[in-house]
Amino acid sequence: MQNRWTVVLGTAFVLGLGGCIIVTDDGGGGGGGGGGTYLYYEGCTGGGTCAEGTCYDITYTDPGGAGTAIASMCTEPCSSMTCPAGGACYAIGGMTDYYCYKQCAWGAGGCPTGFACTPVALTTGGWDYVCLPGLEDPGLPAYASCPGSGTCAYPNECYTITYRDATGAVGSANECTRECTVQEECIGDAACLNITMMDRYLCYNLCDFDTDCADGFVCEPVELTTGGTTNVCLPARF
Repeated sequence: MQNRWTVVLGTAFVLGLGGCIIVTDDGGGGGGGGGGTYLYYEGCTGGGTCAEGTCYDITYTDPGGAGTAIASMCTEPCSSMTCPAGGACYAIGGMTDYYCYKQCAWGAGGCPTGFACTPVALTTGGWDYVCLPGLEDPGLPAYASCPGSGTCAYPNECYTITYRDATGAVGSANECTRECTVQEECIGDAACLNITMMDRYLCYNLCDFDTDCADGFVCEPVELTTGGTTNVCLPARF
């Protein structure tokens, strides 16, 4: 099932799998030398409070069902790929309206109070992590080890991956990932692969070293059904 997206008047309103993003001007002006206090990508408290950009109310409903959160940030619409340092000009999902969003790395902090580092689908294809109004625990990130169902952040699920190598050794571990048909459906440095001896296409974390992988996984060269090899994170075998 694909996401359904639309834009309503001047407000970016995005419908997805039960989720949406609404971006609205908080009113009262307040950007570019308007005498405010807050800088780009900082939280703000209303019109006129941003020294850079404009205070926008952002309402985000997690399409994975985690809930809805509302917060305000100093930002601006954008018509090019240039945004102030630390951000990117994105239309999220099927939106036609572009805004500057603060980019982030999961678990590294850096989002203002009331925002969480959130994986989002981009209109141009692919995924990125940006600061959106968020719940404190949106779930585990892509390719993390997971204890069971319902613990992974949308759009991933907790899969038990069992792998048997050419010697017959078997390893099994849980990981946040998703089934896929094209590369663009995978988050981060990963690839959509159907690995020999496995029965489906999944997003696999690409790697160079074991330290690139989650607990319980190691970096292994694997043969592909399409030919050739690549290094991905797979359950350790004992």
